[in-house]
Amino acid sequence: AGVALASLSHADIVLLADGGVGHPPARAAADAALRAVERALRRADPPITPVDVCDALAEGHRAVRELARDVASAERLGAACLVAVSTADGVFVSRVGRGTALLVRDGVAEPVFQPTAADGAQP
Repeated sequence: AGVALASLSHADIVLLADGGVGHPPARAAADAALRAVERALRRADPPITPVDVCDALAEGHRAVRELARDVASAERLGAACLVAVSTADGVFVSRVGRGTALLVRDGVAEPVFQPTAADGAQP
């Protein structure tokens, strides 16, 4: 897993990416995703919006796909990526892949995202 913290003048950002435990190409995928997402968010004009975050996640996805072209074990290459942005207007969270996030209020943790079929949720 990879973690990046970025503090911009107009927002604090937490980036998390997990490419898989014990699989070096997957770690490289997580690192590529983190770098691409952070670069995209640093280029965004303040204030960072949810659209900026989605665009940044798309850039992270493209970076992983480009890396996969050069990796022999590309069928196992991928990374879940989660972005949390705190601005003066509030906090918003977005993800690509199976990442999850919890919101903790008054000591109670609640999932930010509802499970989907890709996460193994039952219909």
